[in-house]
Amino acid sequence: MGTDLALAAVERAELRAKNAESGRISFRHGDPAELIFDEPFDAIVGRYVLQFIPDPAQSLRQIVRHLRPGGVVVFHELDWDGARSSPPSPTYDQVCGWLSRTIEGRERRCALVRDLPLCLKRLVYPRRS
Repeated sequence: MGTDLALAAVERAELRAKNAESGRISFRHGDPAELIFDEPFDAIVGRYVLQFIPDPAQSLRQIVRHLRPGGVVVFHELDWDGARSSPPSPTYDQVCGWLSRTIEGRERRCALVRDLPLCLKRLVYPRRS
C-alpha cells in the first residue's frame, strides 16, 4: 500500500503498477497520518517525506499506529545543507542552493537531519499538554 498527498503521484503509481501487472500493490490518495487502513503493516517506509511535513514527530506518531508489533519504520531524508559533490562542481552547488531556497521558501526543512534526533525523541516521549 502506498499513499501520497499528490493525486497525480498516486495516479502515476497506479498506472505503473497496472503496467507491471502487479496485483499486490495498491495506492491511496491522502495523508497517511489521517487515513485508516484495514490491517497493520509489517513496515512503513518513506522517502523525502518528513522534511515537507510541518510537525514530523506528530505525523510519525499517527503513522506508526498502523504498524504491527515488531514492525519496522524507515525514512530516507536528504540534508541539503550537507550536499556536496566530489570533485567540486559549481553547477551542482548552484542547483543545491536553488533547491534549498525553494524548500525553505515553502517553510519546510532543508536539514531535517539536524532536527531528527529531537523529532524521534518526541515520537517516543510526546510533549505533554
